[in-house]
Amino acid sequence: MPKDLIAEYEAALARQHKAEGCAARHRAAAEKLKAKGQDRRAAVKMGEAARAEARAKANAAMVAKWAPSVGRGRVLRRQNELVAEARVARAAELAASTPQPVTLSPKEERKRAKEAEKRERLAVQGDAKAIRDRKAAQVDHDPRTAAGQREIEVRGPAVDKRASIKDLASLIARQTDRTPPRLAALQHFENLYHRAHAGLFPAPRFEQGVDTSRKPASVSNDRAVSLQALSAVEARLGADLYAVLFARVIEGRTIAAIAAERGADPEKLGAVFMFAVDAAVGHFGLNQRTAHEAA
Repeated sequence: MPKDLIAEYEAALARQHKAEGCAARHRAAAEKLKAKGQDRRAAVKMGEAARAEARAKANAAMVAKWAPSVGRGRVLRRQNELVAEARVARAAELAASTPQPVTLSPKEERKRAKEAEKRERLAVQGDAKAIRDRKAAQVDHDPRTAAGQREIEVRGPAVDKRASIKDLASLIARQTDRTPPRLAALQHFENLYHRAHAGLFPAPRFEQGVDTSRKPASVSNDRAVSLQALSAVEARLGADLYAVLFARVIEGRTIAAIAAERGADPEKLGAVFMFAVDAAVGHFGLNQRTAHEAA
């Protein structure tokens, strides 16, 4: 097969048209010579016309043979050109939308460095205070264990520190973010989970009375309805948001522990948790309901 099929096809088509033109001119010249009685020269022209027609037929056969492949090749070439144009346009769009690096002044760099040092110092001080409080409350805290990854709150005076698991409201860091719909959604999710898993844990909440009848054991209607509702929550939130909400509300784990397990940024994971809470608010329809009605 020729190296460039399309170029060979176009050359054969041009030769065909040229040979057809030569044959037409030779035949016209032969007719004129016959009219003048110059039969010998007319015969020569007719021979040249026959040879030109033979060349035209040979090139026409080549054109007919290559036409389907050339058609497909032209379509593919045009597709490649369109793809290349789209890539160039996309690259230009990304280049235009990419913010250029900002050059900070020395004063601004010093200001940002001081702010970063202050945040790091406050974080270290907060960790040291938490360690002292847990020690005063006689809490043996090991973050490598499951119990050590739970949200622990230490309260009380310095001489009588008491440790406890944080309540649902404390799972939301900022006080201004603890709106009634969000707190109601956390409580609603916790109640729903415990009702759905009643009888599966040593001391579950909301457990119904012991069934002493002789009928075969079965799943209670309350638990069946709760399991269905819990599946609807997971389908609405998605696997990732549901996992974060479960780890915070049911397991009571810290953002840092969840982030370490998932290899995520704690600050971003905190935003993901708030997004999951808002999604639960929307699913339970608590935007239009009060916290008292949700409970």
